[in-house]
Amino acid sequence: MSLRQNREALDAITFAEKVLALLDQGTFTSTYKFAVLLGLMDLVVEQADSSGNLASMITTRQLAGKIIEIYWAHTVTYSPLSAVPRQNTRGQAEIISKIERFRHKNNYSTLFKAKRQHGAAYKALVDTVEKKLIEMPLPRLQYFGQQEQRFVYDIAWDRTVADNLKSVTAYQRQQHSEFDNRIHLAPQVADHFVALNGLLRPLIQRTWALQVAKINQLEESKLEAFLFQNKRAVIAQFSEDLSDIQSNQCFYCEKPLGSSQKTKPEVDHFVPWARYPNDGLANLVVAHSSCNLAKSDHIAAFDHYQHWQERNNDQSVVSAIEQMATQSQWEVRLVESLNIAQTLYGRLDDGVELWAGLK
Repeated sequence: MSLRQNREALDAITFAEKVLALLDQGTFTSTYKFAVLLGLMDLVVEQADSSGNLASMITTRQLAGKIIEIYWAHTVTYSPLSAVPRQNTRGQAEIISKIERFRHKNNYSTLFKAKRQHGAAYKALVDTVEKKLIEMPLPRLQYFGQQEQRFVYDIAWDRTVADNLKSVTAYQRQQHSEFDNRIHLAPQVADHFVALNGLLRPLIQRTWALQVAKINQLEESKLEAFLFQNKRAVIAQFSEDLSDIQSNQCFYCEKPLGSSQKTKPEVDHFVPWARYPNDGLANLVVAHSSCNLAKSDHIAAFDHYQHWQERNNDQSVVSAIEQMATQSQWEVRLVESLNIAQTLYGRLDDGVELWAGLK
């Protein structure tokens, strides 16, 4: 592999890492992010020019049509629920409701047939979906905590557009408007979407399905947790002893642990379980509930890594952890934990997002 090819491969890996970070289910309440990502992946190919050059610009109008196409199959009754599955933690997602209503008026025919037979109603549906995309997911999708990084696309508006959508309405009515409906993909993103399609698509679809399963309390999410997720209730037994080791302070923000919903202690895997399943006591720390939730499956910043290394190289701490292990018949896995972390941090690309703190 040439140096250029190696650089391109690393760029693609960095891009995939960032996309996976966006799929963190704790950071959003609806499934719009999944639909937008899949819609863009499809459109860069579908809107390619006659020479085969991938599209580097997509309009919000094109994306709205694609979103309707993606959600169309979701707006039918799911037999275990006897209803259309909800795709928002606070109820049904607005886009889903609009599409379902349009389908009902068309006797649940195919999308192609509905578009041909009820063109005006379909245009109104596209208007509604487009406006919701402009208002909600498009300006919000590329946030890591409170920080926005437009690594997938750039648009001419931000989250404040929700305060005044008059310019969007004027644009849709083909009146004079300064609204720019173009979505400009960042350099190489179209190529990454194509190259990583076989990886990203099943991951997005699987994460999407799990999100819907959890919202609707379906058994699929329980099975997923049973097979692959760490049983946090088991490691919770070490909360008190680890708190003593940490002088009753949160490992990450170093503020006192408490009893409130946000400050209560929770046991966290320093190297995330999703990265490397390791329940060894050397990999466990205690953090505020709010810090633990915010960190989720992200990799902690280097300052936290240095703090964790120092803790595991402190002989008094190691002795206390070994005593915990003896009493509970649990593994320490000190050397293995240090090696795993060293390998992980030593191979991080510059573009990988690291978690520094709550904001």
